[in-house]
Amino acid sequence: MNRTPPINAGPDSRPWSPLALTVLSLVFGLGAIVVAVRNLERLGFLEAKLARFYFWTTVVFLASVLLLIWSVNPHAFEHTPAQQVAPLSIASPLAVYFLQILPFRRWRLQYPAADTRPWFTAILPVVAMTVVTVALAVIVIEIFALIFGRP
Repeated sequence: MNRTPPINAGPDSRPWSPLALTVLSLVFGLGAIVVAVRNLERLGFLEAKLARFYFWTTVVFLASVLLLIWSVNPHAFEHTPAQQVAPLSIASPLAVYFLQILPFRRWRLQYPAADTRPWFTAILPVVAMTVVTVALAVIVIEIFALIFGRP
């Protein structure tokens, strides 16, 4: 019996492989974590409403982490931002991979003949969510800087 995922008339509902999003997280960082949460819905692990909640909660959480990093040492963040976010850069691929691997294995057992989405189709959503997350963090950092005065 060939078990393939149901075909929707709408957009492609196939998930991305965890490896594709993990590799993209090495380059684009935070956005891949957010897209990985969305991918859990495609894997059938989360319901649509819950996936949207976790999706936006993850954006706010990651922006808050950037705010926390900035607030610890704002001068160093201005001079060497890549060094300040290095822990996030290292943790991002690990989080993306381990967040998805078990749901992906279950999906693969359920749909052994189904293909995943091509990796390059994840680039735009990952870049977009990286921009949204960083923009949110920058806006909040600027608000905090205005309220509490630039150090």
